[in-house]
Amino acid sequence: MIVYLHGGVVSTENFTHNNYQIEQESIFSLADEYNAIILYPFGKKAFENVLSIVKEVEKKYSINKKEIYLGGMSNGGSATFWFATNHSNLFKGFYAFSADPKLKIEEIDFSKIKKPFYMLNAKDDNVFKFEEVESIYLKKHNKNWHLESLEKGNHGFVYQENGTEIMINLLDKLIME
Repeated sequence: MIVYLHGGVVSTENFTHNNYQIEQESIFSLADEYNAIILYPFGKKAFENVLSIVKEVEKKYSINKKEIYLGGMSNGGSATFWFATNHSNLFKGFYAFSADPKLKIEEIDFSKIKKPFYMLNAKDDNVFKFEEVESIYLKKHNKNWHLESLEKGNHGFVYQENGTEIMINLLDKLIME
């Protein structure tokens, strides 16, 4: 199972399942690639609901509890740090695309990242400046946290023509670890 925390949390008022943009999310194209269920919890209460949603899906489907990955894009990628530092025992690993390694709700204790965490940001990201992300990474580095970069792609590189391939390349590293 791959849990995907979407972006736009701070800039979107309401999330609904019939929003046409959700159908275009790149993460769904990876279901067949990994023979996985993609879990896509909606927005603002994701922190509170993700753990209970994961448990419900585990009950309903034959899920290998040792093969659950959590990550996300933008705000969802930033939220991944909370799960990686507070509930790492429930997941095999973590991933983030175009994320900021900061949380508004609490300081991140990077020493608590005990599972593989792969993060990919573009150097030309106009939302979360790569220099700032890299600075935090270099100061707070942990052997389980891996920051990679793309020269170009801006904040929404996962939605570009080669976005699926980029996501697969990063997830393959996580899954193979």
